[in-house]
Formats: sequence, C-alpha cells, structure tokens
Amino acid sequence: MFRLFYFFLLTLIATPLLSSNYNGEIYSFKQPDGSTVDVKLFGSEFYIRAEGLNGYTVVREDKSGWIYYAELSPKGDELIPTQIKYTINRTNINTKDLNLNLPKHLDIKPEYVRERMNKNAKALFGLPTVEAVQKSYTTHQRSGEVLQGNVKGLCIVIDFSDEVSTLNLSEYEDMCNSLHYTKFGNNGSLRQYYADISGGLLDYENVVFGIFRAPKTFKEYDAMPYATGAQEILGLALNWIKDQGFDFSTLSVNPDNTIQAINMMYMGDPPKWAQGMWFHQGYYGGFSANGVRSGRYNTSPAKAPLTIATVVHENGHMICKWPDTYKYNSDTGPDGIGTFDVMCATGPNTNPPLPNPYFMNRIGWGKDINMTGENTTIRDTSNSYTSYSYRNPNNSAEYYMFQSRLKTGRSVSIPDEGLIVWHINENGDNQTVNHMVYVVHQNNNISNHAEALFRKGRLPEYNDSSVPNSNWYDKSESGLRLWNFSAAGEIMTYNIGQGPSLGITYVRHTKTNGDTTIHGGDQFDIVVKINNFDSIASTSAQVSCTPFGENKDFIEVTNPIITPGEIAGSESKEVVFKVETNSLLSDLEKMNFKFEVEENNRTDFSTSTILTGPVVVMDTLVVNECGFNFMDPGGFDDYSDSTDIIQTFVPTEPGHKIHVEWIDFSVEPSTGCQNDVLRVYNGMDIHAPLVNKLCGAALPENILADNPDGALTFRFLSSVAKTFPGWLARVTCVPVSAVRKNNPINVLVYPNPTSGIVNISLGQPGDYRINITDTWGRSIKNISLHHQQFAQIDMTQMSSGIYFAVIQKDRNTITKKFIVK
Repeated sequence: MFRLFYFFLLTLIATPLLSSNYNGEIYSFKQPDGSTVDVKLFGSEFYIRAEGLNGYTVVREDKSGWIYYAELSPKGDELIPTQIKYTINRTNINTKDLNLNLPKHLDIKPEYVRERMNKNAKALFGLPTVEAVQKSYTTHQRSGEVLQGNVKGLCIVIDFSDEVSTLNLSEYEDMCNSLHYTKFGNNGSLRQYYADISGGLLDYENVVFGIFRAPKTFKEYDAMPYATGAQEILGLALNWIKDQGFDFSTLSVNPDNTIQAINMMYMGDPPKWAQGMWFHQGYYGGFSANGVRSGRYNTSPAKAPLTIATVVHENGHMICKWPDTYKYNSDTGPDGIGTFDVMCATGPNTNPPLPNPYFMNRIGWGKDINMTGENTTIRDTSNSYTSYSYRNPNNSAEYYMFQSRLKTGRSVSIPDEGLIVWHINENGDNQTVNHMVYVVHQNNNISNHAEALFRKGRLPEYNDSSVPNSNWYDKSESGLRLWNFSAAGEIMTYNIGQGPSLGITYVRHTKTNGDTTIHGGDQFDIVVKINNFDSIASTSAQVSCTPFGENKDFIEVTNPIITPGEIAGSESKEVVFKVETNSLLSDLEKMNFKFEVEENNRTDFSTSTILTGPVVVMDTLVVNECGFNFMDPGGFDDYSDSTDIIQTFVPTEPGHKIHVEWIDFSVEPSTGCQNDVLRVYNGMDIHAPLVNKLCGAALPENILADNPDGALTFRFLSSVAKTFPGWLARVTCVPVSAVRKNNPINVLVYPNPTSGIVNISLGQPGDYRINITDTWGRSIKNISLHHQQFAQIDMTQMSSGIYFAVIQKDRNTITKKFIVK
C-alpha cells in the first residue's frame, strides 16, 4: 500500500524552544483536540527526533495533525505514524498506552540521519556537510590573539501581519546591550555575559534595528524550504537598513570583510522541525554595502519572554569562532560534556554557563598555568578563569586541563561540583571519535555528568592505570597523576606529579606544663610529623613553620626552619617548633600556621589553626563559665553523621547573659534546615523558646540570651550521607550594654571576580583603613581614606586567586572576599 511522506511536525504551545541542541529536554505540544502532550527532543538544528516520556519515538502526521507513535519505514529512511495516538504528559505520566509492539528510542538508519543533516548544512550554510560547517569554525582565526576592545554586531527585529510584535524596540535593546538586565529572569544581557566571561576585556554591543515588517505572512515564509524564508527576509531587512543611511562599515568585520555578527529575531512559532522558519544559524552572502558584506547570521525568537542563552551560544560561533562541542548525532557516541560548556549545552535559558577553558584561553580570556613535571599541591580557586595544564611532550596540540568548579554564578547550572579534568586535542573534532574537547568522568560513565568531577570521597587517584586512565589518545602513558582531592569548595586542593617523597601533618601543641590552652604572652611547642613515603631514607629534608592570617604579627616562631636529619624509608619523625605569642594577643582568636616540607624540589604542606583561650567542643555537659571558643562536635574536622547532642551554657555571674559571636559557620544547607541543623533555645533546655534554626554557609547573626538565667541551649542534629566543617563561635558572658554588635560598615566590592581594578564603595564618607591580604593573611596593599567613601585598587599584577579586603573604621572591622581571575 502506498504510504504518504510525512513531515516531522510538532506544534509548540507552552515551552519556548530556544536551544540549538537538544539532549532529552521535555517540551509541551498541542494535539488537534486541544489536549497537550509532553515529549523529549534529541538532536540539533540539522536533525531532530522526538520521544514520548515512555521512551517511544513519536511523529506528527502531516494530514491529520495528530502526534502518533512512530514505526520505521521498510527502507529505514523514514519515521512514519502508526495511527496509535500519543497521550502522555507530565500530569499523567503513569498512563500506559496499550498494544505497543514497538522498540523504544527508534530512529532512522545512521546513513539517512547523515544524509538529512548534510542536506540541511547545505540549506543553512551553503556547505556540503556538517563536518564542513564544524571545520569552518576551527580555522583558529583568533588563536593566540586576545579578543578584546569593542566589537559591534547588528540585531534586527522582524514581525509579520499575522505575527505582530508585542514588545517595544527598547526591550530588544536592553536584552542585547544593558549592563543591568534582569527582565524575564535573565542574569544580564548578551553584552554583560561576554563582559563577564572575558574579564572585562570585550565590550560586545549590537546596533538594534527594527521593527521591520516583512512583506509576506509568517505562514507564507514558513512554507518555503528550510532557511529560504529567513534569508529572504534578511536580505530585505538589510536593504531597508541601508536605505535609512546606516553605515555598515561601522560594524565589526572578519578578515574576509563579512560582518562578524548578525542577530535576527522574528515573531512566530515555526511548526516544522528543521524546516521552514525553524530557528537556526546560517550563512547569507547576498548583501553588501560600505565595503563590507553579509555572512554568518543567527535567528532566535522575538516573542516574550526574551532570554539570552541561545543567542549567547550562537554568538560564541560568530564573534569567538568557537565550534559546537555537542554531538550532531550519536554515530561517535555521546558528547560527554553537557552543561559544563556553553558550546555544548546552554543550561538555563536565562543564565548560560561558561565556555570550556580551552576556548577561553584560545582568545586570551583565561589564564593557563603549565604544571607539566611539577610535584606539588595545587590550591585552585573555584570558578576563576585560571586553569592548569599537563602537556604531551610529543604532541603540542594535546594536553589535559583542570579547574575547580562550584554551582554558583555563571556555573549554577553545571551538573556536578569539584575538579573538572578536560582532555584537549586542538586538531580534533567533537563530531568524530577524536574529540577536540572532552570531559574525563571520574565515574567512567560519560553519560552521567552528575558524578563526573573529582573530589574527596570519589576516585582517590587519577593516573595511567586508574579507571578511567590518564593515557594520551594514542594509548601511551602520559605520566599525569592527580590525587589527594579535597572536598569541593571555594578553594580546592589536590596533588599533581610524582608526589612528595615526604608528607607533613600537625600532631599537637602544648605548653611546658602540659596545658594546651594558649593565651597572649605564652610560649608553647607545636609538634608536627614528617612521614617518609619512599622506601629509601630521606637525608636532606627541610621543614618550615609560617604563621599566617590576621594575627600573624602577634606570633613568632623562634625556629621557623628545621632540618630533621635522616628519616628511614617508610618511617616517620616528629619535629618541634618553638612559638611565642605577643601579650597583646587576645583570647578567643585564631592562630593559623602553614607547615611545609621540601626535599629534592618535591614539596608537601598542611595547615592548622590553634585557638587562644579555652575551647569547648560540643558535648552533653552543661558549661557554667565565660569566655571560650565553641566548636561543633567534630572540632577542626568535619562533624559526624547521625549526631544528636544537646548542650547548655550558663553565665557565671548574676545579671550577665550568654552572648555568641559566630566566626565560621558551615552546616549542610537545605530548605528549612531539614537535614543537618543547629537549634538555639533561649533558656536552660530545649523546652525554652526557639531562637533560631541554623544551617548553610551564611554567617548567622550574633545571639544574646534574653531570659532570667541568661542561658542558651544548643541542639545539633546531623543526618546521614553528608558532613560539613561545622562552626566556630566566641562565647562570652556580658551585660546587655556591652554586647558586641554586628558590624555597621556598609561595603560593596566590585567587579567580583575582577581581572584588573577592584572598586570598594563604602556606605558614607569617613576615615577608613583598607588592607588587602591573600589567603595566607599576607598584606598585599594598604591604603587610608580620609573623609572619603570610595577606593579603587589595581590588582592587574596579582596572580589569580582569592583575596580579602579588611576594612576598619573606628573600632569596627569588616572583611570582604573577592576573586582575581
């Protein structure tokens, strides 16, 4: 029986289809009777396939308009409807369609997928294959050149008599160019995104023209072959702009004099996948004026809500010359990247993620530190634009890159946190098995991005024999070894290289009388242990102890460098540092120490904190005293799972009240503190009124008891699975009038992160002292302000990492953290 050729036709009703690639995202569509169904989309602008939520492939019949389950044509070149209607949506997902005798995930044969993709490559770009499209991005036109300064593109807004614009032109101007764009939930405009990821090097603006009324209806243009209608409109719109006297030579151009970026936004919902007016990127060479000509262009929806993700991705092609890193089809396996890279998946439409570090470095927006041959511990600032590399000595185009990532800011949508390891082959192509950019998954499953990154508690070591391994693409051993991963955090540490021959750990501290409580003016010993990991004796090691942090000037190590002598193979030795504290050092302060051991250019270090004054580690005892450090049940280590501890603090003097000032706080975050939680009660037991439930990483407000006993009771409960560092607080007994209040200084530090100037804006004019320190507490810059409220500090010569601005006014001090990229 003769079968009709059916277009793969799905009509959008609820969810904007803004991506240029689809990885199983769910979208809603309308059936002819008005009911809605939800489907998953797979593919790219070159070819798209749809599945029901139950995994069966679906198509829409052109004649009736119904979405049916699909079967494969005898030749394997078409998906044709079965006349079994698809009825599932997210509200009736348990509904089972009966009498299905079909394979799941059905698709046409790979050779026909390739045929359709190449046909659309011709329609969109005038190039014979998708490989040719991909290679057109990889000319490395900007390789080794910093993309900086002003880049000017063109944005054209189109509407139709049957699809009339509902927004003012100013809306498109703001989406493209505003520096404070938040409408429709966007995290900045197109311009702001590129300013952010370039560290302020690039200012990318669009000249916004419109609204141009196309002479035909949207329906008429959509009836034309793929991209034909869009390119016809583009030619008309460009000539319309020319007739208004616009000078096209003011736009940024490529070396071949093609306009670098043309963004065309139009009204209407294209009903046919990869057909008609379906949104796409393409090439149109039919216009010239003022010595320049048209070239690559991008199309996107002009309807509200306007979002930036797809436009950001497409401009990555046009202005940065970045190729796609997602797979156009599954012939060569999954892409293995997901939303770790904006050129693979754009993530939230309103807040696209960062590009991969190779693309960033290629145009001068990132900083690469070559760690080949190094044997050390790396302190990696998360979400900075610094990455570390390990390079193939026999192939300069192949190397590994690694960087620490957290789900914050532009990275909020990434599927995992920790150390991401990229395998780079500059001569590769992500549409082949020989990838240009690839994410090494520590779980050895490139389809599971949620457990892809390295961190404490996962794969303990990444090397030539681990699974996965660190071999080069030719299967030879690279020698790359990464291990000793810390937990994901603002600073992540890990070891690289051969590894230290010696390790160092803090053991204890004590005064000569055996007391471990340290006060200002005391002398005490710090004992550290040196472990020899090698089987042969160590004879030339050197060990150092260095104070750091805000109290380092009150601490003196009288023997800061020790030569421990011979340490037998696989043995250990303890060494003792002599420490004196200044009498001005108050109780309830931190003393931070860095311990480092070095031998034959192989180093290891550790840090430790010692508190001045008494220390109470939370337990079940009632504490009837004043002036002590209060820590979680884990002390300086992470607290344990499945904890339930109640402790009460009572002042020693009548009329005084317990006052708690939080110094550090990190308890598992959860909505409503449903997991780990520290509860504080205003009284002698947990039957007293609840003051607060505390969790997360934000520093809580100071707490003052407000009851006749002046007491506070704490109850800490931890669930299973996750542990965190806990807290440190100062507990004192004070009359109400003497309570140390929260700091009143109002400070704004921006931009953050910064690659150059950091601005510090204070709430009101006054006399301020500003001290910029690094994470070790070392003073970098000091400035004083007199009757002023604003300062600019040049950080362009500083290395990437975390810094602190310590701001003092009168007796008040506030510390603000910022990142230098």
